Formats: sequence, structure tokens, C-alpha cells
Amino acid sequence: MIQLAATPERRVERDQPHRGCIPWPGHAFVAHWGRPEPWRALALRKRERLLCLAASSGHAPSLNAALEHCGCHVPLAALPSAAAAGHVEACGRLRERLAAEEHQGWGLSAAVHAAAKAGHSAVLALLLGPTEMYCSDAALGACAGGHLNLLSQLQERYRCFRTDKCEFAMSAASAGQTQVLEALLPLQQARWEAAAAATIVGAGAGAAAGAEQAEQQLVELHRMLPKVEQHYLLMSIARGCPVAVLQRHFDGLWPWGLVPGAAAAAGAAQHQAGEPGPFGIPLTERLVRLLAAVIHSPTSCWAAKLDFLICRWGAELTGKVLRGELDGAYSYVETGPHTPDFTARVRRLYAAGMRPAAAGTPAGVSRLRLPEMLAATAVHWGDADALAFLWDECGLAMPARIWTRLLMCADGDTQGLLAVLRLLQRRGQAFTLKDLVVGASSCDRVRSELLVVQLIEATVDGAADPVAAKQHWTRVFRCLAHIGAGIPVLHALRARGAAVDLCAVAVGGSEEALEWAAAELEAAAGRGEAGLKALTHSEAARVTAAGNFATRRWLEARGLLGGGGGERGGEDEAEEGTEEDNEEEEEEEEQEPEEGD
Repeated sequence: MIQLAATPERRVERDQPHRGCIPWPGHAFVAHWGRPEPWRALALRKRERLLCLAASSGHAPSLNAALEHCGCHVPLAALPSAAAAGHVEACGRLRERLAAEEHQGWGLSAAVHAAAKAGHSAVLALLLGPTEMYCSDAALGACAGGHLNLLSQLQERYRCFRTDKCEFAMSAASAGQTQVLEALLPLQQARWEAAAAATIVGAGAGAAAGAEQAEQQLVELHRMLPKVEQHYLLMSIARGCPVAVLQRHFDGLWPWGLVPGAAAAAGAAQHQAGEPGPFGIPLTERLVRLLAAVIHSPTSCWAAKLDFLICRWGAELTGKVLRGELDGAYSYVETGPHTPDFTARVRRLYAAGMRPAAAGTPAGVSRLRLPEMLAATAVHWGDADALAFLWDECGLAMPARIWTRLLMCADGDTQGLLAVLRLLQRRGQAFTLKDLVVGASSCDRVRSELLVVQLIEATVDGAADPVAAKQHWTRVFRCLAHIGAGIPVLHALRARGAAVDLCAVAVGGSEEALEWAAAELEAAAGRGEAGLKALTHSEAARVTAAGNFATRRWLEARGLLGGGGGERGGEDEAEEGTEEDNEEEEEEEEQEPEEGD
């Protein structure tokens, strides 16, 4: 078995480029992947990822082999992968290939950002050239990478961005680049003060009310005008920087002043009145978002940050936030990044007063659902211990459909995810077919095929009408095949009664999956059911648009690409797409309001 990725796919954030392992096993890669046979078993997204890893390797024969045999278009993520690794030659070749395939954007924005973040000036020179189009992306990357010299060079050469914009300080803060942050903050403060001063001058007669009044007005406007930027910058600092940096800048960026008691009183008054904060951001939402930034911080000092917030807000207000007792709170269920000490963080929050929202909460009152957010993170990353603690100690309760969706979209280790599934089953959670349909519709890739197979097998049909049940299973088949589910998943769905959708398999699947699907349809024809037939024009167009050249060639060689596919589909495709969209909208409408995150 050849290790190719530096980091398992499940641990790679979506905006991060793929990284090949170092040293790269170039000879072994070419020996195995330099022929067409191994690629036939890979779904589209796996082939795309393998191409990205080869692009990041800097090994020209590996990239040549991948480009020759991948049977797909060059994914936009390939160029950022090569750029992040600093491989100029690979970047040049991929840029030419993307241009030849007429990709809009070519992934240049992400590639420029990745190159600048890694400090690869030669790659930047190739990608940017004389143009100023992506220089802001390069500047953001330089901030995230902590490269002050590169930032200065970019500003001197292109002069197309202003480093006093808050997005640059946010980029540095989120990445924990405190040196860059401290260099940019004075520029940011100067811009905020200039904006406040300009507003005072524009007020005309109001500025003549006396020097003391004008000074007070300046302070007030200084706090009011940049609230949105201050809000997001403080969140970035809370998430990415050490606690000392948060302590140093909290008072200047927090909107409620310096006295915790007064802050709590002012906040409580606005909460009860339901008043929005400055620039339409509710102050309760500020509390929730800042707390979430601390909870999901990758820094080891996250607990010290939590203690600091408790000190600044006061125990009473912090307790209300943790218990979800503030009206107008930003209500959501979302997953955050997983940390090695995640269970310890959950226990620390429980000790600080975190509890589920009280039963009987009025439907019109949103609540911070912190335990649910943490449970979603635990499921997403396969942390059964944290989930069990939330369940047993916090008294957490969530609808089964939430669990189904989270499991379908999970990113954790297979064994951890299976442990979560077994825990849910032991606690009596039933997985219904309707919930499975919603979960499949929200997936963009299949992470763990073994987990999905077991989830399919554990699903309770519950449909009195067998025709309706078959339609639901077929829709799950279509959704999962479209995103590259392998033969084990498709076979499990087939066993539950799903009809085979040849087009969906061709869009996201492998040549071997197509062979399986064709055999299933031929066998169905022998039983008097719908059999194997050529794709329509709109279906062929979908395969072409997906860039799955390998499956398109397979269909064409067998006379199953009857509709052609050289163009994007016309009315037929639009009508079919609309019908699918309507089905998804109907499913979403049937979900309870608390599901909408």
C-alpha cells in the first residue's frame, strides 16, 4: 500500500490544498498509476484527488501519469495544490491545461492565495504576471502565512490593495500570525478613526457644540461606524491567536465598554427588547459567535480564553449564554473543527454551566444551541465519548433526522463513526427512510462507504406504499451515485429496492461501477423490468459537464451515449433539473424548523 497524502482527506479543511506526502514515492506511483487499469475502480472525485496529490508532489512523471490516465478534467483544486507546494513547472503545465479545457477562473484565486501563504515568490510571479486581478488574494495569503516582507513587495509592485482593510488583519488573526496582525492593526485603527472624524465633519453644526461634546461624539462614532469589522476581527483573534492577544485587544473591539456589570445590564436590556445591535448585528449574536470562536479555537489556551470571557462578561451573563437563556440568540446546528482534547472541552463547558435550552421554549424565540453544536461536531468527527457525555450529563436530545444527516456527511475515522452509529442505536435512535433521503440530498461526497452501508441497512423503511418506498430508495441511489458512491453502497441500496440510475453512476462514478450498473439493468430486463438503454441528450450532457471522461468513453464505446453530450442540455435537462429541485424543496419543507441551520 502506497501512502500518498500527507494528511488524510477527512482532516483537510475544504479551503486547504491537497498535500502529497514527503518524500513522495514517485517511482512506485508511476509503476502503479502509470497504466489505465487501476484508475477504472476510482470514482470521479477520487481520481480528481489523486491528480491533485500528483500535482503537489513536484514529480513530473507522476503528474504526467495522472494527467494521461485520470479520465477526467483537471479539477480547479489541482493548481492550488501545486502552488502551495511551490512547484513552478507543475503550475505552468496545469494552467495551460485548465485554459485548454476552458475552465472559468482556472482556480487562480485559490492558487495565488496558497502560493503566497507558503511564501513561494516564484510561483506568484508565474501566476500573477503583470496583472493586478488576483493581487488581493496574494496579499491575504501573505497575511495568513505571516510573510510581512512578501506583503510589502506585493503592495509596492501592484498598489492595488490597501493593507488597512480589515480582511487582511482578519486573515492574519485567524491563522495566528500575531506579528502581521500587530503591524496591520494601527493602519486599521487609523482608518476607523478617519471614518469617524469624517462623519463628524459632515455633521456640520453638530460639531460646534463644544470641544468636549465633539470629543465624546468622536468616541461614540468611533465605536458605532466599524462595528461589523470589529465584530469579525475580534472573532478571528479569539479563534486563532493566543489568549494574551485577545486580552490586549478585547476592550478596543468589544462594543459594550469596559465594565462587566454595565455590559451585562446593557446587553440584557437589548436582549429583552429584541433590539438589533449596530449595523443590524444583534448583540446576543455577537456573544454566541465569539463564544463559538473560542470553543473551536485550535490553540491550546482556549480554556484561558473562556475564563477571560467569563471575567469580562461576568458570570451571570456568561451563564445565560451557555444555557441558551437569552432571547434573540443566533440559533444554529453546525459542526466545528475537531481537536484532540474535544471531550475535555465539552466537560469544561459543562462545568462552566452549559446546558440544553429549557423545554417549552416558545417557538418564536431563538436559543443558542451550544450542546447541539458540540454534538454535531462529535458526530461529524466520530467522537463517541464526547457524544455520550453530552447525552448522559447534559441531557441532550436531538431528532433522529439530525443524526442521519450528520452521519451521512461525516468526516471522521470510519471506526469512530461506526462507534457513534452503534451508540445512537443503543440509545434507541431509529433511522427512517425519509431521514435518509434528506441526509443523502445534503451530501457532497461519500466519506466512509462502510458507515453508509451500515446506515442503509439500519434504516427503517416505514412506508406503507411499496411504490413510494421504491421512489425514496431510488432517490437516495441517485444522490449518492451522483457524488461517487462505490459499488458496496450502490449494491446495498439496490438490495433495499432502489432502481439503478445509469446517468447518476456515469456522472460521479467509476468505470467498474458503470459495468455493475449495466449488469444490474440487463438482469432487470430479464425479469421484465426496465432494462439498459442509452442516455438521453440531457443525461449525456450532464456526464460531459461533470468532466467524467472515462465513463463517457465507456458509454460511447457501448452505444449508450445516444444523446451525444457535446453540448450542455437544453429544455429536457432544464426540466429534469427543475423537477429534482422541486423534490428537494418539498423534502426541506417537511423538516421541522429547528433543523434549519
